[in-house]
Amino acid sequence: MSQLTQQIHELFAQVLHLTDAFDDDTPFIELGGQSILMGELKSRMEQMFQVDIPFDVMFAQGTVSGLARQVEKTRNNVITGSRDADFSVDPACRFQPCPMTDLQTAYYIGRQADTELGGSPTRGYSEIICTEYDQERMTQAIRKLFQKHDVLRCCFQPDGTQQTVPEYDPPAPELEDISHMPPAEQEAYLLQKRERIFNTLFDVHQLPLVSFSATRCSGKTVIHFNHDGMIIDGWSHEKLIDELDQFYSDPERPVTPPGICFPDYVRYLEQLPGTEQFQADKAYWMEQAHSMYPRPSLPLLREPSQIKQVHTRQVIRYISQPVWDSVTGFAARHGLTPFAVLFTAFGKSILKYCKDDRCLINMPVAVRPQIHPEIGELIGECSNFFLFGFDAMPDSSFVECAARNQQKIAQIMQHNAFFGTDYIRALQKTEGASVAAPIVFTSLIDVPRRREISLKKTYTKTHTSQVWIDAIAMRNKEGIMLTMDCAADLFEESLTDSIGDTFAETLETIHRDPERLTAHAFIGLTHKEQAAIRDCTHADPQGNMPLLSELLLEAYRRYPEHAACIAGGNTRTYAEVFSTADSIAKQLLPLLSGSNSCQTAVFLEKGAQQLYAALACTMCNCAYFPLDIQMPEQQLAGCLKNAGIRVILTNSRWADQLRRLSDITLVNLDSVPSSDGKSIAFQPSAPGDIAYIINTSGTTGMPKSIPLRQDGLVNCLLETRAYCNLTEGDRLLAITNYCHDMSVFDLYGSLISGAAVVFPDAEREKDPCHWAELIAAYGITFWNSVPAFLEILLAAEIPHPETAFASLRNILTGGDWIPVPLAKQIRHSFVNARLTSVGGPSETTVWNIWHTVTDADLQGSFIPYGKPIPHTNYFVLDERGELCPPLTEGIMFVEGMGVTPGYIGLPEENQKKFTLFQGRRVYNTGDRGMYLPEGTVKILGRMDQQVKINGKRIELEGIQEVLQSLPGVCTGAVLVSDHTKALTGFYTARTELDPQTLIQQLKERLPSYMIPAQLVQIPSMPITQNGKVDIPALRHMDVKPLQKAEPAAAPDSETEAALLTLCRELFENPDIMPEDDFFVMGGNSITAIRLLSRIRQQFGVTLTIYDILNTPQINQWAALIDQPV
Repeated sequence: MSQLTQQIHELFAQVLHLTDAFDDDTPFIELGGQSILMGELKSRMEQMFQVDIPFDVMFAQGTVSGLARQVEKTRNNVITGSRDADFSVDPACRFQPCPMTDLQTAYYIGRQADTELGGSPTRGYSEIICTEYDQERMTQAIRKLFQKHDVLRCCFQPDGTQQTVPEYDPPAPELEDISHMPPAEQEAYLLQKRERIFNTLFDVHQLPLVSFSATRCSGKTVIHFNHDGMIIDGWSHEKLIDELDQFYSDPERPVTPPGICFPDYVRYLEQLPGTEQFQADKAYWMEQAHSMYPRPSLPLLREPSQIKQVHTRQVIRYISQPVWDSVTGFAARHGLTPFAVLFTAFGKSILKYCKDDRCLINMPVAVRPQIHPEIGELIGECSNFFLFGFDAMPDSSFVECAARNQQKIAQIMQHNAFFGTDYIRALQKTEGASVAAPIVFTSLIDVPRRREISLKKTYTKTHTSQVWIDAIAMRNKEGIMLTMDCAADLFEESLTDSIGDTFAETLETIHRDPERLTAHAFIGLTHKEQAAIRDCTHADPQGNMPLLSELLLEAYRRYPEHAACIAGGNTRTYAEVFSTADSIAKQLLPLLSGSNSCQTAVFLEKGAQQLYAALACTMCNCAYFPLDIQMPEQQLAGCLKNAGIRVILTNSRWADQLRRLSDITLVNLDSVPSSDGKSIAFQPSAPGDIAYIINTSGTTGMPKSIPLRQDGLVNCLLETRAYCNLTEGDRLLAITNYCHDMSVFDLYGSLISGAAVVFPDAEREKDPCHWAELIAAYGITFWNSVPAFLEILLAAEIPHPETAFASLRNILTGGDWIPVPLAKQIRHSFVNARLTSVGGPSETTVWNIWHTVTDADLQGSFIPYGKPIPHTNYFVLDERGELCPPLTEGIMFVEGMGVTPGYIGLPEENQKKFTLFQGRRVYNTGDRGMYLPEGTVKILGRMDQQVKINGKRIELEGIQEVLQSLPGVCTGAVLVSDHTKALTGFYTARTELDPQTLIQQLKERLPSYMIPAQLVQIPSMPITQNGKVDIPALRHMDVKPLQKAEPAAAPDSETEAALLTLCRELFENPDIMPEDDFFVMGGNSITAIRLLSRIRQQFGVTLTIYDILNTPQINQWAALIDQPV
C-alpha cells in the first residue's frame, strides 16, 4: 500500500468512525458514507493534498484506490489562498460581541409576528430516557456541558450581535415525580408536558437559551431537552445528547473545550464573499435563477399569510432496521447514497400531492469545512441550506430520478460557498423576486451513531419558522425514523399523514419488491388511500337489471286505481294514464321504422301530456327526445336533422309552428282517439336499448344529443327508489324543465313506485308561490330540482315554511353547486326533509353520484359531490392517466352502465370524450375533482369552458362561435361575470357595431339562457403567449358597454321611471334603459324574485314571475302595474 493510499484509507476510517478492517476497493457509500460525510472527506482531502476533486468525481471514484488515482491526476491543481477564506483562532475575541450568521438572522426575523408564518421561533426538543436517574449527577453533567460549550452561555443583543459570557451556572433540572399516577395517566401527562415545554419560548436576549427538566415515572425518568434554534443546529443537538450521556455516565470525565469557538467560525464566514470560489459559485447559482422551480403546489386549507398564530402537528413514521438495511443495499447496488434514496422518496412523496411535477425543497446542510481539526466538536448554529429544484421525473424510474438527484447534489456541493441565504438575498436585489421553499428535508443519518450508555433518546420535535413542513430523517435504535413537523392550520391532517405513509411505503417497497422502483416512477397509492377510494373505484360496471317495461307494468297492475298524475287540478289514475299512453303508442308505432335506433321527439309545454308522451315512447321501445319549446327554429331544425328525427309528439298549441319543418311527421296528442285500456302492451326491448335522448350544450352552438340506455336508467331508478324509500303514498313535484335530465326521474321514478307526479300549471311553472300551493294542496313528499329553484322558493318568503313544507321527506338537488348557506336555509325551512346532493353529467344518466347533507357539512365550506351509486365508478386521474390520491386534483372519469354509448352524429367528439382506463371504457367529464380522505368525491369545476347557469350547462365556446359569425364581428369571447354571475361577451370589429343589434341577432340563433347580459366592443382581443384568448385579462379589463346607436327614449310614465330607477339599483348598472330586456340586464330567476318583492313593496301590486320572464321589458311591467283592476 502506497503512502498516498494509506493516508486516504486513514481518512476513510476517521470520517466514518470505522474500527474494523475494510478493503480499499469498497465504495465509500457501501461503508456507510453519505452526502454530508462525503463533503467532510472532500474537505479533508483538499487540506491534506491541496487538490480540488469535484463532488461528482468523488462519488464516481468513491473508493480508497479510486480517489488515490484521482489525487495523482490532479496534484498540480493546487488550491490558492484566493479560492478559500482565511481562518484563525483569536482567543481575545471569544467573549466579544460578534455578528449573527445569515441563517441566525433569518431565524431572528422569523420570530417576528408580522412575517408570514412567523412569530413562532425555530427550536428543538428531545426526550431522553434514563432508567437509573440521579438528580445530582444530572445537574453536574449539565453544568459541564455549559462549561465546555460557549454557545450555551450565549444570548443576542437588540443591535443584531451575539455575545458569550465567560461563566454561567445553569440551574438544576426541575424534577417532577408522577410515578404515583396510574400508567395511562402518566402517559397522558407526559404528552401534555411535552407540548407545554415545546411551546414555552425563549427570550433570545436573556440567558439561558437551553433548558433541561426531568419527570420521574414508573421504572424510568424522562429528561426534557429544549433549546432555541438560533444557537444549536441538528448536528449540535445530537452531539449535546451524546456528551450529556458521557458526562452523566462518567462523573470524573474532564471538561475540555474545543480549540475553536463560535466567533472564530463567524469571522470565517464573513470572509467568504471576498473569495474567488464565492464569486464563481454565485455566478453558478444566479444562472440557475432563470429556471427557478415553483413553491410546492400542495392543497392548502388557507393561504399562509392568513395564519396569524402558528401551531404545529407532528407526523412520525418508523422504518425498521431490516427495511433500512435493504435501502442501504439498494442504494449501493445502484451507485447511490442512502441520502439520495431518502431525499428522492421524500420529494416524490411531496409532489405526489401537488399540481406540478416540480418544486423547490429546502435542503439544510452542515457548514463545517475543515478549517480546524476540532470543527466537528463545535456546538452552534453551523448550518445553512441550498434550494434544490426537485423534479419528480414521472416518465423515468425511481432509480433514474434518484441518480439525477445525486448528480444535482454533487453539483450543488461543488458550488457550496454560495449558500441559500446568499442566493435569496441576491435574487431579491437583482430580480426583486421572492423565493418560496417552505418544505425542508434534513438528514441526520450522517451524524455518527453514538454509543448509548445511560441515556436513550426516544423522541424529537422541531419547528422552523416560516416553514410549512419541517422533515427530519434520523437514526433510532430500531432503524430510522422520519419526523415531519407541519403547520397545522395549513393542511388537512390526512394530507400530511399520507405524505408520511407514502415515504414509508416507498422504502418498504425497496425492501419487498426493489425491482418495482427500478422499472417504475413510483409505487402509486398507499394501502390506506386504496382503501379510502375503494367505494368510488371498485364497483362492477355491469349488472342484471330488470326491463323498464317490466317495472312499469308491475306498477300498472298493482296500482290501477291509484293516482298517477295530477295536473290542472285533475287527477288521473294509473289505469287512465296507461290507457292514454297506449292510445298514443298505437298512433306512433306505425310511423316507426321498427328498430330502436329510431327516436321520437316530444315538443310540449309543462303538463300531463309530457308524461303520456314519454310513456307511449317506452311502450313502443322508442327513445323519447324532449325538445325545449323555446329553442330557435334554426337550432331546432339542425337538432332534428342530426338526431334523425322523423316524428314529433306535440299538441295543437305548437302544431302550426312545427309544420314549417320539412320531412317531419306530427302526432297531435289533442287528436289521438282514446283507447279501451284493455290491451296495454309494451314492444319487446332489451337492457341495452335506448330509453331517452337528452340535449346538452355543444361547442358549435348546436346542442349535442345524448342517447341513454335502459339498464342505466333502471339502475338509477331502483337505487333512488330504495334510497328515498319511495312508495305509492309519495307525491313528486315536476318543476324541472322537461329537457333537463333530472325530469326523467319525476316521470319514471314516480311511475315505478306507484306514486303520483304533480305538474304545475304551464303558465305558472316558474312561480314559487304556485309551487308552495301545490306542496300544501297535494302533500308533496319528493322534490327534485337544480339548487336555483330551491333558492327561488326560499326567496319567495312563503309564510311559516316549517308548516307549509312539512310534507316533504326527500329533497334531491343537483346540476349545479349547492352553496353551504343555501343548504343551511333548506335544512332550516324543510324541517322533515332529508337533503341530498345528486350529480353526474347528462352523459351518465340522470344522476349517478350522491351525498346526504349532514350537520358536519353545514359547518364546512362545501357540500361533497358524494359517492357513486352501484354499478358506477368515478376515477379521478392525473395528466398521465393515473389515479390521484385523496386531496389531489385531477379530472373525473366515469365508468358504468349509465354511461352513454356516445353522442349522436359526432364521431370526433366521441373520440375525444370517451377513452380507456385500465382497459375499461370511461367518459371524460371535463370536471376537476378530488377524492376526500373519507372516500367521497369533491367537485372543483370545469377544465374547459363549459359552465352551468341556473342548472343549464352552457358551452361558452358555442356562444363565442355564434357571436363571431355575426356580420361585422372579427373575434369574440364569452365569460361569466364574477360579480353578477351573468354572461358577458367581448368582441372586436373594424367598425363600431351596436351591441343591441348583435344581441337581437343572437336571439335568433340561441336560446334565451345563452344570450349574454351585455356585449362589449374592445379595440383588440388580449391573447396569451400560446395564442389563446386571455380570459383573466378580460376579467380585469376596465371596459364599459358602448352607447346605443340611437338615443334611448325617455320613460313614458312615472311608473316606468320608478321601475327604471329600481332596476338600475338592483343590477347596479346606471345604463339600463326602459326597452332593455330583463335577461340582457343580467336577470335570472333569483333576481326576478327580488324584483317582484320590490315591486310589491313600492307599488302594492303583485306580479308573477311569469310576468317578469315572459314580458321582460320595463315598459311592459309598467303597463301591467298601471292596468285597471
